[in-house]
Amino acid sequence: MTSIWSKRGLCLCCGLLLGGHALAVPMLTTDTIWDFCGETLGHGSVSCEVAPAPDSDRGLSSLRLVFRKDARANDWLDVVRTTGMPLDWRGEQTLELDVRTEQPDTFLWVKVMSSSGVVVLEKRLQQDDGKALAPNRWHHLSLPLPKDDSLKASVSHLSFYIPMDGQALPVGRPLTVHVGRVKSAEFRRVPWPPRRGQLRQSFRPVWSGRLDADAPWLMVGPPNNQSSQMAAIRDDAIEFVADRDGWNEFAWSDHRRLCLAPNTTYRLDFDYEVIQGLAGRAKTFYSLIRCREAILKDVGWQYWQGGRGSSGHRAALFTTLDGDDYRIIFGIRDRGGIRIRNIRVSEVTGN
Repeated sequence: MTSIWSKRGLCLCCGLLLGGHALAVPMLTTDTIWDFCGETLGHGSVSCEVAPAPDSDRGLSSLRLVFRKDARANDWLDVVRTTGMPLDWRGEQTLELDVRTEQPDTFLWVKVMSSSGVVVLEKRLQQDDGKALAPNRWHHLSLPLPKDDSLKASVSHLSFYIPMDGQALPVGRPLTVHVGRVKSAEFRRVPWPPRRGQLRQSFRPVWSGRLDADAPWLMVGPPNNQSSQMAAIRDDAIEFVADRDGWNEFAWSDHRRLCLAPNTTYRLDFDYEVIQGLAGRAKTFYSLIRCREAILKDVGWQYWQGGRGSSGHRAALFTTLDGDDYRIIFGIRDRGGIRIRNIRVSEVTGN
């Protein structure tokens, strides 16, 4: 991206201590286990639920992930946690997690990215000889993080995924993976969808409505959009096709008309439909929330993929930092086409 607008924890005993500083960071914890969510694409899905950890002490929970591919596709299925505030992992040396597969020959990937879109860690979980982890038993894995602290200063995206374009995930054969073993805790966050009768107590609508010329959305051109054309509003949707590689932001919320207050928690919801498949080395759809003070205050990053004709719903819970000019950004990294509709922004006002 080319401008300030376009820059984008298994409960471990905090790892090895040295001088009072933890050198190992957990992939998930008792609190963050609730923050991961799966996705549904046109050619497959992955469910994500907090469940009792198998073959473990009573009271321990894990993430139970079930990946299912209905048709082969040049895509992957993600289970993602996006942080409201970037995590500072400077000084951390390893990422720690426990993994248990239920079927043989299951290869799960772990990916960590920074708020600027840089890959901090991407690793296929396997034995030292390259073979798949032995099924029906727990494996404790310690994954080395990069030595460069600048890469770890603002971690905002943690995910698990399985590719869909090869034999790692057979068609019609669900694969189950358990990740993490942490103490159970009640779900303290605002439930979604909210229980009937609690909507007004839990959420204050900030904006929803028709996507037309009067809506508070700006179509973006150069230098933040590298493509030969800008997005357009058609049939109550924002539609955009990126035909050139790079960071192609295509729609921003107008921060003067869709106001996001500082230090406030919001939820962004929208539906999408892929109208042209992704292409390019770093291909992905994305959204984020940014203020003029640039990328260190980015919140709510989301990445997702999908082949032509796939559709789904995306949601992000985020908390703004200091700054009264935050705006929502939609974009495509490299080439592809998408249609965005049913955008809803709500302030989280209670439990």
